[in-house]
Amino acid sequence: MDRRNLGPQESAYKRDLANSSGSEEEMYSTVVENGKEYRIPYRMIKEVVFDSVNKDELIDFEHAARLQYRLLLNDAILRAKVEFAKLRITIIYNPEDSKNAKEKISMDGIRDFLASEGVHVDNSHAQTRDLDYYKEIYSTQFDPISVREHPPYSYTKKQWSSMRSEWDRKAKDIEEKKKQKFHEWQVQYAEQHRDEVNFDARPSEKAHVSLIRRILPKKKHDGDDKGFWFHGS
Repeated sequence: MDRRNLGPQESAYKRDLANSSGSEEEMYSTVVENGKEYRIPYRMIKEVVFDSVNKDELIDFEHAARLQYRLLLNDAILRAKVEFAKLRITIIYNPEDSKNAKEKISMDGIRDFLASEGVHVDNSHAQTRDLDYYKEIYSTQFDPISVREHPPYSYTKKQWSSMRSEWDRKAKDIEEKKKQKFHEWQVQYAEQHRDEVNFDARPSEKAHVSLIRRILPKKKHDGDDKGFWFHGS
């Protein structure tokens, strides 16, 4: 698609503000990070977990995956997870009583949608809780406390935790040795090609000169040299 003639595009924020009957304060909540204020689209949302879902209604893994995909097509549903093996459906959604201008859905709306897909749930198997979007979703995704890591193949987490410090030390030593070996090669190569290089290319004295320029110094062009040119008319 050729976008050259489309002109400036309106941001999603301005578009939502124009389509909303509320004020900017009603549309977005704000948080303060490092002394600066930022807008966030949600504040308090909800999570519902349906347990003991009828296995015959979920049918199989493929149908469960399709149901999860169709749930995520709804703009009011932020996350959805359909677990066929555990007969569990987890949905994070924007409730109708939330103070924002985004799409909203109620519990009845979720149950009706699931029923339209052939899966019937009720409140007796539902666990609902309030969710702080900024603390429990945004912060954990964009500023995680820790990064998950897996131990090397054939090692358990306990074995890896006891090996990690020694592993890091050895990896650092190997990296330092590689750098030292490369540095020695640089000096040796420059010494062996002093006639070609025509100047002392030891890194300590010519640190600002790249290795390529030490080996292949820049050519001096004569006055008649017109530079790069192409054959043909």
